[in-house]
Amino acid sequence: MSGVQGYDAVVVGSGPGGYVAALRLAQLGRRTALVERDRLGGECTNYACIPSKALLHVAKIIDYAERAAKYGLRMRVESIDVDALRKWRDGVVNSLSGGIKYLCDNYGVEVLQGEARLRGGREVEVRSSGGDSKQLRASSVILATGSTPIQLRGIEQDGELVVGSREAMQLRRIPGRLLIIGGGVVGLEAATLYSRLGSEVTIVEMMPQLLPGADQEVARYIERTLKQRGVKIMTNSKLDKLEKRSGAAVATVVTQGGSTTVEADEVLVAVGRRPSSEGLALIGLEMDERGHVKVDAGMRTNVPGVYAVGDLVGPPYLAHKAMKQGKVAAENVAGLRSEFDSLVPSVIYSDPEIAFVGLTEEEARARGQVVVGRFPLSASGRARTMDETEGFVKVIADAADGRILGIHMVGYGVSELAAEAAMSMEFMATLEDVEAVIHPHPTLSEALMEAVEAARKRSVHIFQK
Repeated sequence: MSGVQGYDAVVVGSGPGGYVAALRLAQLGRRTALVERDRLGGECTNYACIPSKALLHVAKIIDYAERAAKYGLRMRVESIDVDALRKWRDGVVNSLSGGIKYLCDNYGVEVLQGEARLRGGREVEVRSSGGDSKQLRASSVILATGSTPIQLRGIEQDGELVVGSREAMQLRRIPGRLLIIGGGVVGLEAATLYSRLGSEVTIVEMMPQLLPGADQEVARYIERTLKQRGVKIMTNSKLDKLEKRSGAAVATVVTQGGSTTVEADEVLVAVGRRPSSEGLALIGLEMDERGHVKVDAGMRTNVPGVYAVGDLVGPPYLAHKAMKQGKVAAENVAGLRSEFDSLVPSVIYSDPEIAFVGLTEEEARARGQVVVGRFPLSASGRARTMDETEGFVKVIADAADGRILGIHMVGYGVSELAAEAAMSMEFMATLEDVEAVIHPHPTLSEALMEAVEAARKRSVHIFQK
């Protein structure tokens, strides 16, 4: 064991919240150590956000190839070289993880590989895989330990027949039949990917709709679209039992109409995540009943000098939320005044994509009188030129003053409209404010403007009585 090393700040966890916090601290002149037990970049860069989007991009190329004949192109996907696909995915991941290392090296962030153990509020022991340990002491500690997938009780995930999200995105094979337990974000993205790759996909969701908690119109639309593409969806259903027979999985699913059996060559368990907060209560950190660390708007915990960010502090479990919280924590450590705004946009990379921010229509109507504007992408010039006419943009606003309360979108490319939607709400824009902005033509962004105009009965590209 070496002597105690001193830092202005130690960041535990190098996922989006952690590495961003470390880089911002270094920009602000603080001597910073970043501790990571696995790969630099954490879960998002190496196992989730980035590899899944790389694979979903390929899935979209398959979609284009299947539609090519209508454009006069003679092409088709003869076969899928899974090894080559994994190699390309890994190249994307490694380039981004390498980029994080480059930034840490050039900003002077010291990256330490090993398991971090807190020895009091601002003392951290880092133990390497070889058994060596280092003692760190800092004026401030930022915890960014992330989350781990929830495992179903009584269902063994062997990484082969029954897998989690990591294994699903490793793409070890393309199963003939894939059963997905959970119709949330991971479930929808996996269904999109594997159905495009040729798997026969079934989703089992315990709640009445896919994407529980999402706007009901959006959930109904994506469910209908996935069914049209051959995905079998069972809502109001629960996995009761899972057996292994002759190398396959046989699932007993309880539905409203009784029990049924689903056979699969692979089962993906995607029922949510839980915070990686084991042991943190030992240093006196306050937590909620689910194990999330409690923080204030400045990401401060109840222990002086200790901050927490990202999945560790609660949903939504989103990388961009963690990044912003990492910046807020770092700036407060450096003596600046910074607070986290809870308005967070969400994006789901199903096909079509889903993006939303603010209240659902159901939530907004429960609070008072609203106006709602919808614009179908089938009426968008840009969507027509790309042959991507599925979906719509919906804007919900206060009926009295026109302030925008929520924006919900389904369709190709709506992920790139999420920032404008969030900015509109961040600055408390009204329908009139957004309508006043000239949107370039032809672009998908016009659909947001048209939905705003539709809420005011002023959209010129759809007929309104």
